[in-house]
Amino acid sequence: MLAIWQDEIRPIVFFKAEQGVKDRLMYPKSAKFSDLRLVDRHGERRVCGKVNILSENNSMIETRFIWQSRINFAQIEDVFAVPDCAASGSREEELLCSNNYPDPKFQLAWLAKC
Repeated sequence: MLAIWQDEIRPIVFFKAEQGVKDRLMYPKSAKFSDLRLVDRHGERRVCGKVNILSENNSMIETRFIWQSRINFAQIEDVFAVPDCAASGSREEELLCSNNYPDPKFQLAWLAKC
């Protein structure tokens, strides 16, 4: 029953997630989505995936996002971030920072939610 429900709702949820991501972009028409997946944990629906976007210097870059249905909010990975590894708050952040993740806080969210 769950698989049937997900098949029916998936296109609607994906559309809402894509709109939520586009609302946060400088050039929303450039967004090309891939690897979308619906995650339903404890009644909270999320869409995790990748999006290719146009950057300020007119090049396409790929980044990841997490969209949460309950609050209609998209968290987008900052691929240009330069992490301040000295100021990282937790052991997990320090480890991710030392492994050159540009956005350690997003990586922690990705691991927990996707």
